[in-house]
Amino acid sequence: MRVKINGEDYLTEKETITLIELLKVRGLKRLETVSVQLNGRLVKRKNFPTTIVKENDDVDYILMMSGGIFEKEK
Repeated sequence: MRVKINGEDYLTEKETITLIELLKVRGLKRLETVSVQLNGRLVKRKNFPTTIVKENDDVDYILMMSGGIFEKEK
């Protein structure tokens, strides 16, 4: 099955796959930090396990991160 992930074509051997399976196949481990749009619509995290990704679907995801360097003023 062919889908588009973050603008790039992706081919999976499965004919059907849930959103959570697809994210795990892509190597994402901390799914609580992921936001996903499927065909332009935001998917609630609680629906990742039941949302089916279909042929030619468009999946966009971003990872929420925080951090940086804090420097005290002198």
